[in-house]
Amino acid sequence: MKEWEGRSVLNELKSMKDRMERLFSEVFEEAGTQGLKAPPGEPSWEPTTDLWETKEEWVFSMDLPGVDEQEVSVEIAENRLIIRGKRETVPSNEGTRISFSERPRGVFERSFAIPPNVMREGIEAKFGGGVLTVTVPKEQTEEAAAIKVKIRTA
Repeated sequence: MKEWEGRSVLNELKSMKDRMERLFSEVFEEAGTQGLKAPPGEPSWEPTTDLWETKEEWVFSMDLPGVDEQEVSVEIAENRLIIRGKRETVPSNEGTRISFSERPRGVFERSFAIPPNVMREGIEAKFGGGVLTVTVPKEQTEEAAAIKVKIRTA
């Protein structure tokens, strides 16, 4: 493999990808994805989310394994979908010794911009199998019928 200043091309591409991901995270956080600020010493995390659009709606699907349904809230504020919650930490009773803990725990908040043309009263959230699915229906707009424009000579 071709070397470039002592580093392989693949390593350089991975490094570039990592820098771009950090940059996008910083930009979008400043642009309104305010994370829920955990109290000092309390952990926070960011659940993975998929978003797709159909002709009728936007669908947000968020992975929340191990999160109690009672610990999740969904709201719309100022054209933003805001999902908050908490996954409990490993119990630390006397005599409990944690060997290792890989799953993120603590509070989370995700905020997504939504267009103004949504039917707010039709928004639904379903929680099952560790996945939260929020559907945001689009306003039904009448498509303008095609009309023939008569061309006159001058």
